[in-house]
Amino acid sequence: MESSSAAANVFSWSATISACAKGSEWSKALGLFALMPEKRVAPNTVTYGAAISACAKGSRWEQAVAWLSETRRLRALDVLSYSATIGACEKGSQWQRALGLFECMPRMQLRPNLFSFDAAINASQKGRQWQQALGFFTAMPRAQVAPDLYCYNAVLASLHEEWLYSRGKPTPGEFLRSFQLGDYFRVT
Repeated sequence: MESSSAAANVFSWSATISACAKGSEWSKALGLFALMPEKRVAPNTVTYGAAISACAKGSRWEQAVAWLSETRRLRALDVLSYSATIGACEKGSQWQRALGLFECMPRMQLRPNLFSFDAAINASQKGRQWQQALGFFTAMPRAQVAPDLYCYNAVLASLHEEWLYSRGKPTPGEFLRSFQLGDYFRVT
């Protein structure tokens, strides 16, 4: 009976931390996570994922990376925690660290998902690495991940910044032809 109570406890803590992280209460989520050892509740994969997501909302990339290391040590590493850490690094202007984490995913036997690609493309944009942004974007179909509006916007913003910097204001057709994006975008 005690073990089912403990399991319910970690689930209720995880749900509460997740709800705070999804709302605008990332600091409360982190505070709750910090209380868990005192309450003798061991975090699980879901709890770590929720706490790391809260770190992303609060641009607490250092804490996200530390907790990702902890999930690795506990063998609780999953794609959601990894993606959230990439997002936390991206939001914390740590674009090189974000891209490094993304590149490590295959070695960790994790398959990048939409959130991983989105964070990597955004990190590339922040680092003015338009080639990498485009590379991640064009790799999505091979990874069987369909880009969403955020991915399209981020890759286009990255390419547009490069174009403006190097060539001036383009027409939409020139822009898409220049980056060989005809398969992804249509100009009407």
